[in-house]
Amino acid sequence: MKKLAVTLLISAFIYGCSTEDELTISKQESCRWKCNLQSGKALEIEMLLFPRSEFPEQRFSELKTLQENELEHQRKMIKSAPTAELQRSYSEEVRLREAGQWPWKLTGDWNDWPIVFIEPVLLTTSEITKSLVLCRYENYRNDIVFKIYGLGEVDYKTQLECIEQLTEELEQLTANQWAELPVSSTPLYNQDGVIVNPDLIDFFEGSIFPKQH
Repeated sequence: MKKLAVTLLISAFIYGCSTEDELTISKQESCRWKCNLQSGKALEIEMLLFPRSEFPEQRFSELKTLQENELEHQRKMIKSAPTAELQRSYSEEVRLREAGQWPWKLTGDWNDWPIVFIEPVLLTTSEITKSLVLCRYENYRNDIVFKIYGLGEVDYKTQLECIEQLTEELEQLTANQWAELPVSSTPLYNQDGVIVNPDLIDFFEGSIFPKQH
């Protein structure tokens, strides 16, 4: 698989940072980081840049609507639950969703980042975590994609928290520094919303979803 050799121009770009959830991020090389989790698991993260396209806006809107519909469905299930145990289970899920703490949330809501969503790569095993997090930053003209890989299952909320920490550091780049970052010459999606960029094709090997052409 081809690699985008992205070189950041500031020497202090993410040598280490921590979150309230005790996620520790360290820079490995150009646009590659490692996120160590309190559980002992680790995520490898790579950033790739692509020409801006319309599909991320459409996909983000679809996922927001999906999550809103799921929340409304769970609220209804509380009222119709046949047992007190199920009612408590539905109530807890609603509470977590409303608080933005649902482990399998698919979208982010960060200042200056109007589009943030995760596209999990579903495999036949839960022993590997693979995801793409697609972002759009108000002060940058191209789409930003974070490729995530790790051993063991890591929930989507935790993956998004790792990326949020990286975006806080990216916000420190100047316009000139952003302009120096190389962007893929091939679009991320085709007109049908299928990821076709050659830099990502190998990443989907063995996936049951999404299927790629």
